[in-house]
Formats: sequence, C-alpha cells, structure tokens
Amino acid sequence: MNGLKVGIVFLACFTNSAISHACSWTLPSGNMSEWVENTTIFWGRPVETKWDRKVTGSWNPATYTNIEMIEVLKGAPPKLVKVHHHTNIGMCGVSFPLGRIEIFVVTRRENGEFYSDEMHMMPVHPYMLHWYFETGEDFSIREMSDRVSRVRRDDEACLFEENPTPERCDNARFLMKAKESYQSKLMKLDERDRASHRKRNMSWWEKFFGSKN
Repeated sequence: MNGLKVGIVFLACFTNSAISHACSWTLPSGNMSEWVENTTIFWGRPVETKWDRKVTGSWNPATYTNIEMIEVLKGAPPKLVKVHHHTNIGMCGVSFPLGRIEIFVVTRRENGEFYSDEMHMMPVHPYMLHWYFETGEDFSIREMSDRVSRVRRDDEACLFEENPTPERCDNARFLMKAKESYQSKLMKLDERDRASHRKRNMSWWEKFFGSKN
C-alpha cells in the first residue's frame, strides 16, 4: 500500500515540476494525438553523450547523445539515433542517463538532425505516453495533468480510509494501472535487449555448439 502511495505522489510531483524550470513553457492545450503528430517517439537506451566543438552559437546545441533504438512507437528512427540537445536548463536542456531504457520524444529539423528538449520530454509523463500507444486511448494533456494533481490531493484518503468511495480512487487506480503497464513493458524490453546483446557477443563456437547461459 505504501508503494502505491509513493508511486502516485511521484507522478503528481513530476507533472507539477515540469513547468518550474527557468526555461519557461506551458503544457500543450491539445490532445495526445495532436501533440505526437510531428514527432518521432521510441524506446531507447542512451549509449554515449558527446560535445561537438565545431558547433558555434549559443542557440545551436553542441551536445548530442547517441541512443540505441530498441522499439519504435512513432516515426522511422534509425537503429542508432543521434539526438542533439542543450544541457543547460535555462535553454530547456535535457540530460539522458546512459544505459537506462526509456521513451524518447524527438523531432527532426530541416537539416535532418534529431533534436529534443524539455518541451519534448516533460509535458507527458512516460507512464501516460506508454499508455497512449499501448491502448490508443486519447486524452487532453492538461486534463491528465489535473487528474494527476487530484490524485495527489486525494490519495491519502483513498488509500487509508476503510471504505473509500469508488470516485475518490478512480484516478489512483488508473495511474497505478498505467505505471504497472509501463514497468512491465520496460522489463520485457530490457530482457530482450540484453539477450540480443549476449547473442551478438557470442563467440563462433558458442553460436555453433550453443551456450549454456
């Protein structure tokens, strides 16, 4: 039960913190289907972040991260996606933890480069983004943010009352369902990706005779 509350509060805090940085932006006013329209979205694992010293001008991101694409959700990204991004939060910069599988939202610029920032990665929590592609359920981004905020206000009563009313728990149950679906998918992708890496790194005799592991 405590884990349920912690998970819900995390979702709520994430949404509220998304608009608190100096970069200054607001949640999109439309539905998920509109927001994802001109984006490329995929599950991936960052493998390296580099600085391109040839890039000049403060508005041109000199940092890029190479992300191994694991599963496509929208668009047609290559197997290794080179994503350009700022790291300074004052310029809506983002940092991608190396080795961690997550959902990435990027756009393609006129020069063909992939780009991402806070406005790509933070308006929609990964649980909700996964839920949209998993179920096809469309929703207003701002209404979903409000729904998460209401869970934060109601979760204690919902989780600790002996007989909570169904209405008070609807949001909590929905968000936990989305969280569990996301984590289940993440585990499957991680296992599949690790198995793929092991297979690629097998010696010829292991491939020929078979590996015991």
